[in-house]
Amino acid sequence: MSSEQSVARLEIKGNKFEVIIDPEKAVYYKLKKGPWSDKIVKFDQIFKDYKKGERVSSELLQKFFGTKDVYKIAKRIVDEGEIQVPANLRKKLIEDNRKRIINLVSRIAYDPQTNIPIPTLRIEQAFEKVGVSIDPFKDPEEQVKPILQELKKILPFKVKEKEVEVQCNNELFKQVYSLLNQFGDVVSQSTKKDLVTFRVHVPEVSLTRFVQKTTDTYGEKVKINLL
Repeated sequence: MSSEQSVARLEIKGNKFEVIIDPEKAVYYKLKKGPWSDKIVKFDQIFKDYKKGERVSSELLQKFFGTKDVYKIAKRIVDEGEIQVPANLRKKLIEDNRKRIINLVSRIAYDPQTNIPIPTLRIEQAFEKVGVSIDPFKDPEEQVKPILQELKKILPFKVKEKEVEVQCNNELFKQVYSLLNQFGDVVSQSTKKDLVTFRVHVPEVSLTRFVQKTTDTYGEKVKINLL
């Protein structure tokens, strides 16, 4: 299979459904960097094993997808399944995220003695020294916190942060606490009756994504206040 095409695969109740796709278009769609387009689909066929050329019957498609429309089915496979990402595309995605994360860090990292921003070159050099691991499929804003922790091992700096108050029902404590720690540092927590209140320090560059993800995940069950 050429680098211009790959396969997306979804398994439902032991049945495999495969579709040939343009990997770059599909990945950027999944990363919410572009809309769905039927051009993502390279061949208008759904396979159970594309290597053997074995196609899925129309009856089986209707049974599991409620339609025989290849493009609607392909969209669901891409949405819910996994994509085989060619090595060159993975490398490109990692490098793109690396550049974006370095830019984000350079906007919030500063020398605590002089209050002068840390030069981008020093941040890049620190990246190389600590061997920072970049997730090609995760939003750069969601990777800032763990990368800051790694960089601080060899580069002293402080971070521009925002303090946020987050409230949730006690039954959501573990899930919300885990999400908060992905983005920032929980500096305090208190419980009154069934309501838990957290105070969190979040890097400025991650704040918008933090609010968006928390809202998307929990809706009105979690309240966020900027302090």
